[in-house]
This record gives sequence, C-alpha cells and structure tokens, in this order.
Amino acid sequence: EAKWQAFVEATPDATRTIGGVFRFDTDKQPNVWVRFAARYLKAQPDTRMLLVGGGRLLEGAQELARELGIADRILFTDRSNRVPFWMSKMDVFLLLLRFEGLPNVLIEAQYMGVRVVTTPAGGAPECLIEGTTGHVLECCEKPCLDNIVRCAKDLADKSSDTELFAEDGPGRRFLDENFSVPRMLANFVRCAARPLVEEELQAAALRAA
Repeated sequence: EAKWQAFVEATPDATRTIGGVFRFDTDKQPNVWVRFAARYLKAQPDTRMLLVGGGRLLEGAQELARELGIADRILFTDRSNRVPFWMSKMDVFLLLLRFEGLPNVLIEAQYMGVRVVTTPAGGAPECLIEGTTGHVLECCEKPCLDNIVRCAKDLADKSSDTELFAEDGPGRRFLDENFSVPRMLANFVRCAARPLVEEELQAAALRAA
C-alpha cells in the first residue's frame, strides 16, 4: 500500500493505469512491454504503468525504461504475493506472450474487473470476448506497437463502465460459464468419463457378438 501510494503521489496527473503480471523472461517479452509503454505514454501522457513480477530480465527492463525516459512513469514491484491488490489498481491488463498454454492470469484479471489485451499465444483467445472484455493482437513474436496502443486505449476509455464484470454482466457470465471451478470440474469429469463409456460400449458390442 505504501509503495502504491508513493507512486500515485509521484504521478498525480495520471488518470489511468495499464499493468501486467508476468515472469520477466524471454517468453513474456518484457522489453516489448516497456517499448509499448513508451509509445503509449507519448500519446497518452496522463497514464501510469504498473509491472508486477520478477525474473532474470527485470533489471534489463528497468534499464530500458530509464533509457527511454519513462522510468518515473512505471512502477516495477518485483515479485509479489499480493497480485490481487495490484490488479485492483489496473484499468487495462496487457500480456505479451510468445507461447503459452491457457494463461490463467487473463482470467484472473477479468474476474478482478479489468479488461485485457493479449497476444494470440496458446489458449489466450479463448479467455476473453473479443472487442468486449479485451482484444487479441495480430501475432505473438512481433506485435505492432501502434496496434497495442490502439487496443489498450480503446479499453482504457471503457474502463469506467463497471457493468461489464458486474455479477450479471456479460463479462462475468462469460467467465462463469467457461472458467468457474464448477464448470471446469464438470468439463474434466466429462472428458475423463468419455474413454470409460467408450470402453463399456466396445465391451457390450463384443459380448453381443
């Protein structure tokens, strides 16, 4: 709380916060994230950036922020076990994956009421409603910075609308219908049971023969 409050006081003109939560490693493209931040701040200077996570590329990302002259507009928290607290401060969540399975952090951000921008890595496109709860970028390896800026600004402009993720809002319904614990358990049981049913049917066919 003290770290966040100090950052808020150091950026009193900021009206929006764009953030990310990831391990600072090559597959998360932290330097691309920082370059996006510089491009976005040039167009929207009344913004602050928030990056949560640690890793071997953290110091390099911090150095790049200094080189680009935006170090005072980005808060690097390093590793944190208070991720929900940091997410609650974000208006837009940005994830620049090169490859991934199903990125739970995109689901978690939306459950926190935050719209998301992501590359199309792995199952990321399945985690959002395109154009409503977020945007999927055109590629993973070299996403266009101008397009990331456009997508992030579109969602930032909508961030004051909290009905999307309200209890009966379309964003919340989408999450509950696809990623709630009961739904995931039901899907798992259905998938696990299917081979057993097929085996029983095959056995019955053999007995009938």
